[in-house]
Amino acid sequence: MGFRFRRNISLFPGVRINLSKGGVSASFGAPGATINLGKHGLRGTVGLPGSGLSYTKFLSKRGQKAETAEPADPAVESGAPGASFGGRALVAMVVTLGALLVMGLALDTPGKLPPDSGSAKVLGDSRPTAAISSNSMTVRVRVANCRGGPSTSNRVIVQLARDRLVQVQEKYAEWYRVKAGSLNCWVNKSLVK
Repeated sequence: MGFRFRRNISLFPGVRINLSKGGVSASFGAPGATINLGKHGLRGTVGLPGSGLSYTKFLSKRGQKAETAEPADPAVESGAPGASFGGRALVAMVVTLGALLVMGLALDTPGKLPPDSGSAKVLGDSRPTAAISSNSMTVRVRVANCRGGPSTSNRVIVQLARDRLVQVQEKYAEWYRVKAGSLNCWVNKSLVK
């Protein structure tokens, strides 16, 4: 058996650079539908993810001209960019890539809340000027989820920032019911000190 080498580098969701001993290529798309641009040309693949079944077809091969019986458009006759099927597929791929990029940036915004958080807000430090009572604790992690009940399955009500002062109201198993400002919620005891 011959030597093999293959490495995929994901640039962002839907875009990968593929390295192998045969060369470098770029793949665009998601499981089930991808377009690959490599040294042999543009190849499209559709399949049923997880089944091992797929269909691959070259959309255009490198160095191959598009076959046309009678060009109805002068742009096709002149060989203008985007005139052949491969050119149109390349334009469609670039548009798709742009859409994936915009969607990826929108989904990967800093400070986004966890999926179960609903409309949770992040509360910063609000240390009172009066003396701190013995049941006061501070958040010891960058952001602590404060929930509606003593379980990770409960909805996040608010997110508490590091060093946020909270008043412990009650303890239940590994959870504290705390008062943060005017809110009462539950935080795991590992997140506060």
